Amino acid sequence: MDILQFDADISIVPSIMGKIMKDKPGKTIKSSARHGIKKSKTPVLKKSRPDLQTAVPRPDDYYRSLFENAQVGIYRSCIDGSAIIDVNRKLCDIFGFTREEMISSPATIRWADQAKRAEMIELIRTEGSVSDFEVPIITKSGEVRTCLVSIQMEKESGVIDGTAVDITGLRRVGEELKLKNKVFDASIAANSIADLGGHITQANKAFLDLWGYPELTDVIGRPLADFINNENEAAVIVNALNESGEWEGDYTAKRKDGSTFIAHGLATVVRGEGEEVVGYQSAVIDITDRKQAEENLRESEKNLYAILDATPFPIALVDTQDDNIEFWSRSALDLFGH
Repeated sequence: MDILQFDADISIVPSIMGKIMKDKPGKTIKSSARHGIKKSKTPVLKKSRPDLQTAVPRPDDYYRSLFENAQVGIYRSCIDGSAIIDVNRKLCDIFGFTREEMISSPATIRWADQAKRAEMIELIRTEGSVSDFEVPIITKSGEVRTCLVSIQMEKESGVIDGTAVDITGLRRVGEELKLKNKVFDASIAANSIADLGGHITQANKAFLDLWGYPELTDVIGRPLADFINNENEAAVIVNALNESGEWEGDYTAKRKDGSTFIAHGLATVVRGEGEEVVGYQSAVIDITDRKQAEENLRESEKNLYAILDATPFPIALVDTQDDNIEFWSRSALDLFGH
């Protein structure tokens, strides 16, 4: 920035081509090729840079700000649990106490599993530190939450510096996902997941067994059309999913060895966190035997009706549930004039 400063003795006055110049009262001013010099109390324009020392915070202020505003819990305490020396805002949020409450009472750091805490302390004493150690803690409200802690100890003083990250939400999501994976893998139905391009990204053992593939790597990345005998049927299924979000029906599936079976499938779209469609999932069972049994039953009924129709005696078959006549023999129709 430009700063005007007053000098009681000297001001710098430009001259022209080194000529002698005079001020207003007529007093001669000595000149050089570039400047004339005279005594005056005229303001002088000088350049001054910002004071960087005042712009940069002191180291202790800087690190204190980092400490307080960190998005992980940070604390300093004695390894024997006798005192809490300092805590940051995030650690207070995790435990539900104020900073004053935590520092005034070391009992505010409460461990839900004392055996886990003892294991952690032993590691710190022997190794000097622990990293990403999972341990349950108890908050002020009595809620048990899971934290991931990393701690380093100063051996001479027994003071420990630690960080804590609350992973309760992630742990819950992980447990739910683990359960879903178990259900997915243990299902007797052939389960599979495909991306938006229609390529298999996951399948369970029942799927591999039903289609005759020995390894999961044999099906990952393959298009859905590889598992359906008729490509048109595959297109119909995908179109239905894109239009309504679900599909249920029968189709002819094709195994690895080229043999076919009749599959009954239930498929839905898979949505992401923003409800956008990110893929498809399906559950399939082999209904070939059931379809064959239904066909055999229809053939048996057809043969039975043919025999009854050929008898000379009038015969009618009545459904006892709704009293509807399901079959008239030819002689029965003749008898009643139909």
